[in-house]
Amino acid sequence: PSLAPKEREALARRCALHACSLSLTTAPRDPPLVLVSGLAAHQVAAIERAGAETVESPGLPPWNASGDVWRRRPPALAASKEPARLYTYHKLHAWDPRVVKGAPRVAFVDADAIYVRNASALLEIEPPSAFYLRDACRPPNIPWHRWDPGIEIDGEPVPKARAYWNTGVVVYEPDATVARDLWRLYATGDFASFDPSRMSTGNGVGRLGSRTSADRRRPR
Repeated sequence: PSLAPKEREALARRCALHACSLSLTTAPRDPPLVLVSGLAAHQVAAIERAGAETVESPGLPPWNASGDVWRRRPPALAASKEPARLYTYHKLHAWDPRVVKGAPRVAFVDADAIYVRNASALLEIEPPSAFYLRDACRPPNIPWHRWDPGIEIDGEPVPKARAYWNTGVVVYEPDATVARDLWRLYATGDFASFDPSRMSTGNGVGRLGSRTSADRRRPR
C-alpha cells in the first residue's frame, strides 16, 4: 500500500537525517546512495541537501497471491491482497550493479538507522555479511511457543539462525545474477514468512526489503 502524505514526509526527514549522520561521522569519499520510491520532488531534494545521492526505485512487480507464503496466511488476513509493508522489497534492487552505480562493494543500512561513529569499517567486512536471527530478535508480539519451534522449509525444521538474517545492515558485492535470483524468488511467492501473525515483510529472508534506503560507498 502507498504511504500517506504525512508518512512520506516523515520518511524523507528520516532519510535526510540518516545521510547527515553518515556524513558527520564518516565523511565518505562518495555520497551515500538513497533508494527512493514515491517521494515528492521537494522531499527528494531535502535528502540530497543532506549530502546524499538519490536513485528512483525501478518499482515492484505485482505480488504473487498464489505463492505458498501467501496461501498459508492467517484467516484474519484472508481479505488482504498482499502482505503489509510490501514496500520493503524495494531493497532487492540494491543487489543490481546498475542501481548502485557500479559500486564493487555495498554497505547497505536501513534508512531508520542513525550513525553515531565512523562506519567505514563496514566495508572491510568480508561479504556477504549480515546479522543472523537470534532469540534476542524475537518480536514482542510473537509468543515463545510460536518462536521456539524454529522454521519449517520444505517440510523440514531448520534452525532460525541458518535460515534468517537481518537485512537492516548488509555488506555484499552487487551481482546481476544474484539480483535476478532474488527477484525470481520474490515472483514465486514461495519462501518462509518471518511474522506469520501479521504476514508483514521487513528485516529477514521472508522480509527482504526497506522503505527507501541504501548506503553505497566504494572501498577506500
